[in-house]
Amino acid sequence: MAKVEVVLADKTEFSSRFAGKFVKKASSFKSQVTVVKNGKEYSGKSIMGILTIGALNGDRIFVKAEGTDEEEAIKALVDLLRKDFHSEGKTS
Repeated sequence: MAKVEVVLADKTEFSSRFAGKFVKKASSFKSQVTVVKNGKEYSGKSIMGILTIGALNGDRIFVKAEGTDEEEAIKALVDLLRKDFHSEGKTS
C-alpha cells in the first residue's frame, strides 16, 4: 500500500469539476484508491465519495492506493492535487 499526506492550499473546496478530474484519474488505475480525511475513508473512484469529503483550504488528507499500480496511482493523483490546489504532499 502506498500512502501520501497532502495539505490542501489555494482553493476553498473540492469543486464538482475537480472531483470529476480526480475520479477520472483514479479510475484509470487498477489499484483501489482511497482518500482519508479526519479518519473517515472515501472511495477515490466515486464522484459522490469525493464530493462528500468537504475538504477545504488547509485541510490535511491522505491519498492511499493499494494494488499492482499503486505507486503510479499515488504519483498521478498527488500531481493532480498539487497542480489544482498547489498542495504540499509527503509520502508516509
